[in-house]
Amino acid sequence: MQDPTPDHATPFTEMPWVKFLGLEMTRSEPGEVTLVIDPAAEHLNQNGTVNAPVMFGLAEATGAAAIVMGFLDRLGTTYSVVRHVEMDFLAAARGRIAATATVPADEVERVRGEVEAGRPVDIEVPVSVTDASDRTVATISMVLAVRPPRTPDNATEPDSP
Repeated sequence: MQDPTPDHATPFTEMPWVKFLGLEMTRSEPGEVTLVIDPAAEHLNQNGTVNAPVMFGLAEATGAAAIVMGFLDRLGTTYSVVRHVEMDFLAAARGRIAATATVPADEVERVRGEVEAGRPVDIEVPVSVTDASDRTVATISMVLAVRPPRTPDNATEPDSP
């Protein structure tokens, strides 16, 4: 495992949303990412457990990072956005939570190839969220849409979310 937040991950870890939530990257390789959060009082619900939107934000950022880490050098010429999400909340989350996304290397390479060719691509990304007791508290299946930059010619294409 690489050191947390290595230099190659800086474009991702400096994103405002990642910084706002206080996410820490503890694993960062194309197709394999783990982000963690030590919840503060504002991240908790009335029951003292991690609030669902915080868990979702962590899981969404992790799933996107698993793909985006494969083409960080192309971030200026693409955009990515979640197209579809299904999330199952399995248990109340207590303490530090971690989200892990793993995508096969050949799928990350396929996405990179499409990005380099300027073609839109969708990819399904599974994410698992665990709490401080290493118990799975949520699972997410998301489809990430990776697109070339919008121009007047492609801004209204049906496959552009």
